[in-house]
Amino acid sequence: MPASRPDGPADAARPVAGPRVLHVNDVAGVATTLVATARARGLPWDLRRIPAGRGAPAPVVAARRALDLAGAVRPLARADVAHLHYGVTGYYGWVTRRPVVLHLHGTDLRVDARSRWLGPVVRAALRRADLVLVATPDLLDLARELRDDAIYLPNPVPDALFATPAPAPDPAGPPRGTRVVLNMRWDDAKGGTSLVTAARALVADGLDVVGLDWGTYAADARAAGVRLVPLQDAAGFRALLAGADLVVGQQRAGALGISDLEALALGRPLVAHVRGDEPVVASDERTLVDVVRATLAAGPDDSAAARAARTTWVREQHGAERILDRLLGLYATL
Repeated sequence: MPASRPDGPADAARPVAGPRVLHVNDVAGVATTLVATARARGLPWDLRRIPAGRGAPAPVVAARRALDLAGAVRPLARADVAHLHYGVTGYYGWVTRRPVVLHLHGTDLRVDARSRWLGPVVRAALRRADLVLVATPDLLDLARELRDDAIYLPNPVPDALFATPAPAPDPAGPPRGTRVVLNMRWDDAKGGTSLVTAARALVADGLDVVGLDWGTYAADARAAGVRLVPLQDAAGFRALLAGADLVVGQQRAGALGISDLEALALGRPLVAHVRGDEPVVASDERTLVDVVRATLAAGPDDSAAARAARTTWVREQHGAERILDRLLGLYATL
């Protein structure tokens, strides 16, 4: 989780040559990380956060978004590139003549692009964007059904996540046996009811199963015996992951999310559904319980060499500086 919030004007004392980029919206801290890394180089990048799309009636959200869109016209006009995060946010690109980058993050492409109400917005944004990026490799095929020139840009991990974590209280308290941490929200996009079913089986095995109090099925997870903790700040979330004997990550998408990358950056053993050479124990919704049981029975590889290999892989594949270089190269094509 990023350590800074780069809102407002760029604060570098001596800006260097480069495009003025306005990132609109922040998803899983990706925009925050990109803007903070760019500013550290003196690049004139800004981040504009937008009103939340949840937690209020649809008419209220629509009114807030309309007002924010009106206020975004001038900042967008001053930027050389408008980089919009999440497909539904794509309409911000309709009020500027600057090049528009549309960055898709997951549910916006898997669900929203095919929904009755949000689908027309997402699909129109895809058509109009000058560059389309996807945050995980599993999204590329879906995106290319609508834009055959879509490009995969790995999610960036800030350098701060590779540092030895400062001491912080474990939000789950003392372990109650072997601890398994499920790091995702309890929603359909993440596996939903199948995750709850798996968690119930692991609790029945006598494991200390811990998760976040977040998502549609959080109450069902609690009823299944999962110990839920509130959403954490960066230090608290790292302490939660660091205290796990085994972390369970994404089981549906086939790609690692930001929380999974954070677990690997900490060197923790991770069980996840992936399609490449990621340093994880492979699983999916159907096999999750058996994989966790077998991994714990054999003993998760928590050796110094294994921890270092996980950290190195994240740095090489997702280090923020590397991702920023790739993004600057893509901007240069606009």
